[in-house]
Amino acid sequence: MPPPTAAAAAAGRMPARIRSGMTQEALAFGICSVSTLSKIENGRRMPQVRVFEALMDRMGESSERCLVYVGEHELQKKRMQDQMTLAMLLKDRLLLETELAQYERLVQKRKLMDEQWLSLGNTVLQWWGGAALPDTEQRLTKILGMSCQNYREKWDGEMQYTYCEILIFQMLVQCRMLNGDFLWSISVLNGMRHYLKCGSGILWKERMLISVHVLMAQIYFITEKYPSSAKYSAKGLTISMNADCYHFAPVLLNLLAACEAKLGDTSEAEQAESCSKLLDAFMTSQKYLSKFID
Repeated sequence: MPPPTAAAAAAGRMPARIRSGMTQEALAFGICSVSTLSKIENGRRMPQVRVFEALMDRMGESSERCLVYVGEHELQKKRMQDQMTLAMLLKDRLLLETELAQYERLVQKRKLMDEQWLSLGNTVLQWWGGAALPDTEQRLTKILGMSCQNYREKWDGEMQYTYCEILIFQMLVQCRMLNGDFLWSISVLNGMRHYLKCGSGILWKERMLISVHVLMAQIYFITEKYPSSAKYSAKGLTISMNADCYHFAPVLLNLLAACEAKLGDTSEAEQAESCSKLLDAFMTSQKYLSKFID
């Protein structure tokens, strides 16, 4: 049997929405209008891919096994959002500037989700350019509120979050880490870790999960809890290998090497550091080579 279409899948999720006590207003908030959601649920309208994925994310459902009919424009938007996410998580300013400029040109008729992505990208660039941490945190909180109705400055394990909302949370964690608020950061990261583990097999969730382990390893290293830092570095590397996603591997290997050195295992530290350098060189070469391959 072929997988269901997006419209059919959304229609099939309606009883689940009702059983969970989620109103159309709550589900649609910051994603689409209530009337649009109603048409999608009734199978009378095919949603755009990012709208469909955001709705499914908020309900805690997977969209991976559904057919979504999209045009080139939607595919380009999805690719750019994925690249902007990677740029923010890896702190790659040049990549973020490039993708954000392309995204701005692509989305002439902007919807709320487009505005959320653009606001997030511009806020992060301003932060990297020297904007004050309190101002950045305030702006990130406001951007999160564009679609997250009941944000209470903590991770709510009862809520379902969209792709962009989880990315904003990670940016907020990075802000709080720089302010030394490690307890709040660990609390949010632990909630995020359990949430994302349920999305195993979905690429963007696995990528986010690896990033969570990077941040946890960094916090434990800064607070001199080296065994815990080494544990989360190793877990992050395991997820990277299982997901075939190696963007974060050089950072994780460097963290692991630093932990081993602090714990007195210089041999393991040297091996991890050497592997990190080789992998970093490979990733850099791959990045530049990809410009010539279409």
